[in-house]
Amino acid sequence: MKAIVYLSNTGFTKKYAELLAQKTGYPVYALQEARRRLAGDTEIIYLGWVCAGAIKGYGKAARLSRIAAVCAVGMGGPDSDQLPALIKRHGLDAGHAFYLQGGFDMSRLRGIYRLMMKMMAKATVPQLEKKQDKTPDEQKSLELLKNGGDCVRPENLDPVLALLQAT
Repeated sequence: MKAIVYLSNTGFTKKYAELLAQKTGYPVYALQEARRRLAGDTEIIYLGWVCAGAIKGYGKAARLSRIAAVCAVGMGGPDSDQLPALIKRHGLDAGHAFYLQGGFDMSRLRGIYRLMMKMMAKATVPQLEKKQDKTPDEQKSLELLKNGGDCVRPENLDPVLALLQAT
C-alpha cells in the first residue's frame, strides 16, 4: 500500500498533498494522523515544508515507514538551489527528492516562524529591490515577500507523478 503523508504550516504543503492524492488515488494523511493510522510497511510519499534549511517532519516520517519520495515545499521557485542542500542534510536519494514552490502568507504564520519571516523579509526585500538584474526566481521571491501569494500548481507535481508511475 502507498499513502501520502504531509506536514504543513500555512496550507501550501497540504494543498500539494491533496492534489497528489487526487492524481494518484492514494490516501492522504497529516503526519500526526499517519502515525496513528498507517502500518509500518506502508510506502509513503512525504511532503514537508522547508524551514531553516530542513524539511520539517522528515525525521518522524522516516521513522514511520519507508519513504518512496520526498517533496520539499518552500518559497523558492523551480530554479531554487535548495534541493541539493536538503538532499545532503537528510541523506535523501536525489532521484526521489523534489522541490515544489508553495507560497507565502504572513497572516498564516504564528510564533517564532512569523518573527523569523518578518526578520528575513526586512533584510531581503531591500536587497532584492536594489538588485538590477534580478533572476525570475528572485523577482518572484520579492513579490511573495512583499505581497504574499500562492504558487501551488498541479503541473509542479508532474516530475513526482512520473517517478510514481515508473515505480
